[in-house]
Amino acid sequence: MFMRAEYDIVCDPSDPVSKSDVQDKELELWSKTQDAEFLRKYMAVAGVEMQEPDYVPETREEMMLYRERGGFKPEYAMYCEQAIQKSFTKSVWKEIKKKAIKDFIDINVICTKTYYDDLSGLVKLKYVNPKYASIQASQYHDHQDSQWAFHVEEYTVSELLELGIDRDKLRNAAKSFSGYNGNPSPDDWASYDKINDNGTFKYDFFKVAVIEGNWIDTDSRQDMIRTNEYGGKRIIRQPYGTRNVNNDKTETRITDLKKLYKGSWIVGTDIVFNIGEETDYIREGRGVMLNYHFVRLDGKSITDQLIPIYDNFHILWLKYQNALAQAVNQGYAINYDAISSLSLGGLKASQEEIIKRFLDTGILIFKQTDTRGRIVNSNLPVYELKGGIGGMLKEIREGFLFNIQMVEFITGINPLSLGSSTDPNTPVATQEMAVAATNDTLRPILDGIISMKERAAKGIMHSILIKIRYDEEYQKSYSELIGERGVEVLKIAAKRNAKFDINLEARPTDVERREIFESAKISLQSGRNGQPGITEADYFKILSIINGGGSLKLAEMILESSIRRRTEQMQQFSERTAKIQQEGALAQKNEEIMGELTKIRVKGIEDRETEAIKALIQINLLNPDKNQAEMSIMKAQSMIDKQQAEDEAKKQEQAPVKV
Repeated sequence: MFMRAEYDIVCDPSDPVSKSDVQDKELELWSKTQDAEFLRKYMAVAGVEMQEPDYVPETREEMMLYRERGGFKPEYAMYCEQAIQKSFTKSVWKEIKKKAIKDFIDINVICTKTYYDDLSGLVKLKYVNPKYASIQASQYHDHQDSQWAFHVEEYTVSELLELGIDRDKLRNAAKSFSGYNGNPSPDDWASYDKINDNGTFKYDFFKVAVIEGNWIDTDSRQDMIRTNEYGGKRIIRQPYGTRNVNNDKTETRITDLKKLYKGSWIVGTDIVFNIGEETDYIREGRGVMLNYHFVRLDGKSITDQLIPIYDNFHILWLKYQNALAQAVNQGYAINYDAISSLSLGGLKASQEEIIKRFLDTGILIFKQTDTRGRIVNSNLPVYELKGGIGGMLKEIREGFLFNIQMVEFITGINPLSLGSSTDPNTPVATQEMAVAATNDTLRPILDGIISMKERAAKGIMHSILIKIRYDEEYQKSYSELIGERGVEVLKIAAKRNAKFDINLEARPTDVERREIFESAKISLQSGRNGQPGITEADYFKILSIINGGGSLKLAEMILESSIRRRTEQMQQFSERTAKIQQEGALAQKNEEIMGELTKIRVKGIEDRETEAIKALIQINLLNPDKNQAEMSIMKAQSMIDKQQAEDEAKKQEQAPVKV
C-alpha cells in the first residue's frame, strides 16, 4: 500500500530573479493570446514561423490557474527537478523506501544520508539502519535542530587501503574484528595473515566497523577593515587572534559562522580519516543542516503494539496442537451385559463373536428378556461416541477471531479497506469508514516518508547547485543524465544564486491516468458527432502528455479548455445560423410584400391608363378639333407620368432596410 503512494519532486523558484522570469513568461503568453492574429501576420511577413504555445488561456482566471499549476516554470527549475529525480533513481529509491517503511513499522524511526559518490560522480541518497545510528535529541520529529549525528558503516581493508591508511594499523584492526561482521573466527587468523600470489594479504576482504558522522560547529572569522584617506574601505582576511591597532583608519571585525564538519573513525583504533569541513551542505540563512535525515514518530510502533497479539496467536496455536493430539477418535460404547449368548444358526455364540459380527457387518443381535421372559435390558446395547476435541475447537476459533480483530484495530488494515470483503451486502458507509480508518492509522507513516524524501531532495539540490558550478567531473556525470544543455542551464542558474523551494506532489495513479484518457476519448467521439468535444489535435496532445509521464494537471486543463472552446464555437455557429435563417425569412417576407405592392401598382397604372384612353376617346368623339384632341392626350400622359413618379417614391419609402 505504501509503495503505491509515490510523490514527485517539484522545484519552485524562490529568488527574485526567478520570480521575475515567471512573470515575463506569463506576460509573453498573455500577449500571444491577445494579439495572436497580428503576431502570425507579422512573423509571416518576416519569414519566421510562430511557435504556438501548448496551452492558450482564454481569460485572466485561466492564466492564474495555469500559473498555479506550474505552467510558467523556468527551464532551469525543470532541469533541477530532473537532476534530483535521476539522483534518487541512481540511489535505488524504491529499495530505500521499502527499508524505511519496515523501520517505521518496527521501531518508528527512519534514517537516510545524502553523500557524494566518487565512483559515479553523483550526489546520492543511502539508507542508514537506525539500529546502528544515533542523533542528538530534538523536540522536532525531523530533528531539524540537531547538531550531530553518526552511524556505523562497514569497510573492507582493501577499501581503507585505497584511502591511504597505513597497512600495519589496518592489520591490527582486521585482527580485532575477527569473528565479527561475517569475518572468519580468531582461530583462523593465522591462515589469513599471509600474502597472496598477487602481493595482497588474504585478510584484505575483512570488514571493520567505521563510525561516520557530521557535526555543526561555529567558526570565528577575523577581518581587518582599512579606510583610506578618500573614505574607501578595504577588507583584509586575517588569522583568528591577530592583534591589530584599532583607530580611525583600521577596524577589526569578528564574524561567527556555522559550518558542517565530517569525520570517520575505525572503531577500537586511533585511525581517523576523511575529516574536515563538508564541501557541500544545506545552508538556510545563517543556519546549517546535517546530511542525515532522521524522522521519528510518536508512541509505540505498530510491531511493538502487535507483539502481545502475536504471543496470543502462538499460545492459541499451541493449545490447538495439544487438543488435537489428545483428542479421542470416534467409536462405540457397547453394553457387554446386554448381549447374552445367542444361538446363531444352531450354534452357541459368545459376546465376543456377536461384537465382532457387529463391527464387521453393522448388524447387532441381542435379547431384552431372560429365559423366563422378563425384560432385563430396556436400553440399546451400543452407543456412538463422538470423537474430536469438542468445545475446545470453538474456544480456540473465537480466540483467533478476537485477536484478528485486534490486529485490524491497531493497524487499520481490514478486508474492506483491502477490497477483499466477501460480503456483498456490506453498506457503503461501512466500507467508507473502514477505508478512512486505514488512512488515519497509516497516514503518519506516509507523512514521515514524505518528510524524509523532502529533506533528502533539498540536500541533493544544494549539492547539485554547488558542485555543478565548479566541478567539471561532476558536470560530465550529470550531462549523461540531463544532457549538456541541462548542465549549462543549471550552471548559469547556480552562478546567479538561483534558489528553490522543494515540495512533493502526489504522483497520479494509473486509475487517474486511465480516467483522463477515457474522458478525452469520449470527448473526441462527441466532437466527431457534432457535439461539444475536443479535436483530434487536442486528443493526441493529451495522449502525449499521459504516455510521456507529464503533468496530469496540464492534460486536464487542455481537456477542459478544448471542450469549452468547442462549446463556444458551436454556440456561435448556432447563433449565426439562426440569424441567417431569420434574415432569409425576413427577406422572403419582404419579397412577398413587394410582389403584392407591385401587382397593386401595375393594376392601378393599367386602370388609370384605361380611364385616360376612355377620356381621350370621349373627348375626340365629342370634340373633333385636332388641337384640342392633342392637348387632351398630353394632359392624360402628364397624369400618367405624375402617377408613376408618385408610385416610385412610395416604393422607395417602403423598401426594407438591411440589418
